[in-house]
Amino acid sequence: MFQSTSDRIFFTGTALFFLLTNVIGFTSTVNSRIASDGSMAGHIYIHGICAGIWILLYLVQCLLIAGNRKRWHRSLGKAGGIVLAAVLISGFYVAFKVPSLYGPLEESSMIQPGRDFAMILMSVIFAILGIRFRHTFYVHKRLMMFATLLLSSAGIARTLGAIGLGGNIPFIISTLFLPVVALIIYDWFTYRKFFKVHLIGIVSILLIFVLAAPFLWENPVMQPVLYSISEWLS
Repeated sequence: MFQSTSDRIFFTGTALFFLLTNVIGFTSTVNSRIASDGSMAGHIYIHGICAGIWILLYLVQCLLIAGNRKRWHRSLGKAGGIVLAAVLISGFYVAFKVPSLYGPLEESSMIQPGRDFAMILMSVIFAILGIRFRHTFYVHKRLMMFATLLLSSAGIARTLGAIGLGGNIPFIISTLFLPVVALIIYDWFTYRKFFKVHLIGIVSILLIFVLAAPFLWENPVMQPVLYSISEWLS
């Protein structure tokens, strides 16, 4: 159970979706930044490469399982920890460094950095949990999908911006829920089950964008803290 051919097709499909949206989104961002500013900061490239490696790793891992290359899958998975550390460190630096590159720092400008880093941190937590439950296949696959979805959120948002649909947070949240809804529908029709990990993924997205915002990056007490971090990095 939970190792069907349809599983392999579905999760490989999600990997291709994440890769495609990130390529489109970040290519558009790079081109627009270079066109307007003449260049883009090196640390943004570094974080983009780290995140891209993780998304590509997710795709390769899906293909290895689809090809029944389980030994290669386990061997390559050991590199995931290094990639995760690079994603977390570069993500922290970029989230709080970038605001200082595009104008004077203000406490109110810390909302987006706070949300961006929360997404990266939650993605890493999902990936760590996925590694922890690597022997429980149906949990492992779904946790890794959520980890990659959250890490792909910036690319998805940039892709929406590239086609003129960006800047609307409710619309971006709705788009992020599409893979989650697709997974729930797939699991229901394939296994007649609603997994606990579905609820965890839904709550995580709502937590980052809606529930946690008033208490963290939109909170008058926390904004000076985030501002100080950004000022220190600048």
